[in-house]
Amino acid sequence: MNPTTKTLIDGIYMDIIPSQGACMDFGIVNSINNDPVSVFGALQWGLKREMFTNNELDEALGNGVALTELVNRGANPYGTKMVIITMWDNMTTPEEDEYYEEQEELRLYAEADEQEK
Repeated sequence: MNPTTKTLIDGIYMDIIPSQGACMDFGIVNSINNDPVSVFGALQWGLKREMFTNNELDEALGNGVALTELVNRGANPYGTKMVIITMWDNMTTPEEDEYYEEQEELRLYAEADEQEK
């Protein structure tokens, strides 16, 4: 199990907000329309009521879509569906960055060719 997940789980059972890293990796501080206490509360509610396991939580580390699915499996104390976004959700790999740069260059060349005609 990832140490960050362990930090979150310990925080859940001790009823304390975990480290800043865990908050970022589990979307506690970065989620749309949700305050940090609500996201932490939904994770706490779900884990303590066995809506998901420690291992499922560990597998969802850094994955907002997976975390959203976990907290929305059953009723939460806030009565609304949550969308969780982590700091990792919008990051790309170096390979993806290179691909997007190449595509942008090709677009610019094609645009320049169009303007010359």
